[in-house]
Amino acid sequence: MEASLSHLTPSAHSHGDFADALYDERLRGLTYDQLVDRLRWLSWYAPGVFAAVMDFMEFTDALAADAGHVSA
Repeated sequence: MEASLSHLTPSAHSHGDFADALYDERLRGLTYDQLVDRLRWLSWYAPGVFAAVMDFMEFTDALAADAGHVSA
């Protein structure tokens, strides 16, 4: 069976835990400047994907900030 939007192939992202992802090791070994260069390239090459990644990161940062606040 070929991969499609309705029949996805298994990937590193299907583990449920990012720490188990195959790409995690590649990201951990990068310097800040290398990460910036890759994001800059992604923003040029695939602006929609870049926007989705940045929106997701902003969303998860907001969730983490909300989880740190306990209402009385």
